[in-house]
Amino acid sequence: MLTPRSTSLRCALCHAGLGAHEAVACPACRTALHGGCWPLVGGCPTLGCARRSADVEPGRGAAAVKVRRGRRPTTSLLAAVLVGLLAVGLGLALLTSGMNSGRGPPSWAMTRLCDAIEAKGVGLEALPPLLALLRGEPLGGWFRSRAVVVRRFGADLVPPLREALGSPATEPTARRWIFWVLQDLGPSAAAALPEVLQALDGPDEFMRGEAIGALDCISVGRVPLPTRATSRLIELMNGGDGSLDLHALRILERHWALEPDVRRALVTRWEQDVSRPVNRDGALAGLRRALAAPEPDLRLRAARTLRKTSPYDSDPRIDAVLAEVPSSSSADPR
Repeated sequence: MLTPRSTSLRCALCHAGLGAHEAVACPACRTALHGGCWPLVGGCPTLGCARRSADVEPGRGAAAVKVRRGRRPTTSLLAAVLVGLLAVGLGLALLTSGMNSGRGPPSWAMTRLCDAIEAKGVGLEALPPLLALLRGEPLGGWFRSRAVVVRRFGADLVPPLREALGSPATEPTARRWIFWVLQDLGPSAAAALPEVLQALDGPDEFMRGEAIGALDCISVGRVPLPTRATSRLIELMNGGDGSLDLHALRILERHWALEPDVRRALVTRWEQDVSRPVNRDGALAGLRRALAAPEPDLRLRAARTLRKTSPYDSDPRIDAVLAEVPSSSSADPR
């Protein structure tokens, strides 16, 4: 059964009926709304209307106002709905991303375990279950557990961590966390250097990056590196392995004053880098440092490279080093 369409005037915002004395009209397009609905949208809701302010003509009555029926929802209302949906979608995306990519606060189980460690209710026997919880643990749990164990146990962590690194059953996620803890422990974790060097020789590039970060924090340029570590770092520096070669370069630069083999490898690298725009500034600074090297041949190599690449360099040490060698000598003592 068909019913006749109502011809009563309705509010353009809420679509409820408008009484004869409660309508307000837009001065430009005559759109009618309730007096209470007009301020909700801050002006005329009609798409394309130039009157977006709150200026209205109240009390005109239903008969005096022309309204186009079947209009789409108002622009301002649509914008508000879209913004709300986008905000909800972004929140859900971030939440889902946090759960899938590891971001977010610690899990309930990790929180309870960290609380027990902080309260000294458990000792180092909590380390195996903690390592097991790391798989799928949000990043917040990684950070909190790392801080808690370092603060509570300190260097006492090194033996069980070495044992975990030496075990083939230890998962990659746990190994990564262990390297983070070794970075926090710094020189006090020197006993773990064999395991760190073993990871540097491993096939996993990502794990090599974690290991080189741990080596950097353990050595900090205060004591000479083990021969094996020095040779491996020189290989990585010269291997062109993305960020690893730059990380190895930075570690070796901190050991410049301690090891002759490191000085020779660094001068060779700096001689190559002066022709690379990205590394040029660092290489020039390194070569100026080499002007004071204890080895005469390294000083000469640095001076010749600086004079060739920076002929107007006014550093007086360059001419002083070049004057040490007879001008008739053209052989490069490399």
